[in-house]
Amino acid sequence: MELNDDRPLRVARRETLVSLVDYVLESDRAGRRWPEVRDVLVERFALSYDDARLALDRVAGGRARARTPSPANEPNRAKDPVAWIAYQRARNRTVEVPAPPDPRHIEQTANALIAKAFEAGRMIGTDDVEVALMVARIAAVRAPDAPTEADAKNLLLLAATVLSVAAEALIDKRGPQRCAAEGSQAWVDGIALAAASRQITRQFAARGWRDLELRGLSLCGRVVTGLLGQCRARVGAAMLDQIRAVRAAGNEAEATSMCEAVISDFALVVDMWEPMTEVPFDEHRIALEHLLAALDELAGMRGALTSSSATLRNRCATLLARPLDA
Repeated sequence: MELNDDRPLRVARRETLVSLVDYVLESDRAGRRWPEVRDVLVERFALSYDDARLALDRVAGGRARARTPSPANEPNRAKDPVAWIAYQRARNRTVEVPAPPDPRHIEQTANALIAKAFEAGRMIGTDDVEVALMVARIAAVRAPDAPTEADAKNLLLLAATVLSVAAEALIDKRGPQRCAAEGSQAWVDGIALAAASRQITRQFAARGWRDLELRGLSLCGRVVTGLLGQCRARVGAAMLDQIRAVRAAGNEAEATSMCEAVISDFALVVDMWEPMTEVPFDEHRIALEHLLAALDELAGMRGALTSSSATLRNRCATLLARPLDA
């Protein structure tokens, strides 16, 4: 993919292109390494891995143009707002930051949904992503101080329910597509819903609610595979979380089946990179690391890998061991 294309960048609901540029610039001043910056860009800002690299390229382009004396080199604000913001920052000019949306209405709606669910004594869902995310945030804050364990459980279950309903609504809207288009609103919301699901799942795990932890991990997997399924880095992380939890619960047959599914799919990454001389990078490298981890989980359950799986593991490890100057 060319990094100088003019497609727009979309960021997470609570972020702006200004906050994106400011983070990249601040990271450069702080000397942060690319993996750390990349991970923030793909999670906090909800960029795809391609768009994370594109954002860096556009910020660098805006700064480079600012070093030239000609005003004609100022980036086009409409066509490349990221480069334009970086250009203004480099010239110490004020950039108007868009006012964040007022969260009070969303919070009121979320609290009303929670109250209605508790009054009715049943789970209630919503296809409004913003409301679902707000319910999850409220639940994560209130659950630790809930009056009873039952109240905490019901609050967290409600959060998982609304996240699931919102995710299924997005999955239904994608139509015949296998997953959401990278950089679309559904993609950005998928990342936020997956992160919120992980947060609720961690609360289940912290309380020792193993069955609910497994259900939470299944929810995370559904969100990731249903909306972000073209990104093996994200899929692999979700699948490995499930594999390890299922294995810890004593269901090695299911964990083995899940390992085999990951291995079968991710072996294609090995096939793709072996003919190349470059070092696997970003989502490709992460996918290979997930493949290696799945093979090791499988070996741990079986005692040893089959000949073909052992060969695949060696091929994967060889790719990951390529020197940086290869």
